[in-house]
Amino acid sequence: MLVHQMRRASFNMDDVASFDRLLGDLPNGFKRALYPARARLAELLGMPNPELTVVQRRTRGTRPDIAIDAEMVATESSLFVLKLSQLRRPSSFDFPPAASGQRDSDDDPQYALTVHYFGQQIESEELVTLCSYLEEQFTFKLSRYFYSAGAFDALKEEGRTSPPMPTADELAAAELLSDKATRMLAIAIRQASGLLVNDLSRQLPQDARSRVDEIRSSLEARA
Repeated sequence: MLVHQMRRASFNMDDVASFDRLLGDLPNGFKRALYPARARLAELLGMPNPELTVVQRRTRGTRPDIAIDAEMVATESSLFVLKLSQLRRPSSFDFPPAASGQRDSDDDPQYALTVHYFGQQIESEELVTLCSYLEEQFTFKLSRYFYSAGAFDALKEEGRTSPPMPTADELAAAELLSDKATRMLAIAIRQASGLLVNDLSRQLPQDARSRVDEIRSSLEARA
């Protein structure tokens, strides 16, 4: 099961060019992917190493932050995407006149570093290691970050609460049922209130019938 988590820190930084320098000495086991690949491509094409170009995707009613730099960092089991961005400044259209006091001041953080983690672990030691390194280099604190949506924010204002994080057993069950053949057999057993062992393979597609014993064992282990 693929896990995506984010960490983010906002800060003031005059020299944003130091982003590349600070990523030059990553912890053991972490390898940069984007910059080396781009440099190699430029070398093959016989051209200077091009500056990073980021295409901004604008959604209706929003003005995205300005991406300044980015890098991909890989380990044997995880992938990280680091994005340095300049925070957008609210325009006169962002807040109605009565709420003009909500606008940012010149002292507010101007930049943000967002770390995207893609891997198999909910509690990733590699994510902790990378964030600790970045915090030492940039002298800020990375915090959990989630995408927001107006509809969810409205529900919270009504007093609704967010669902709790799934337990280890719930995550294991979700990962088990992420397999299509396993899910099909589990549904068939539930709908029939039980099936004979000899009938199990008939509930599966032809190309999955050879796995019937494996699937049966995995379901019994979770029963």
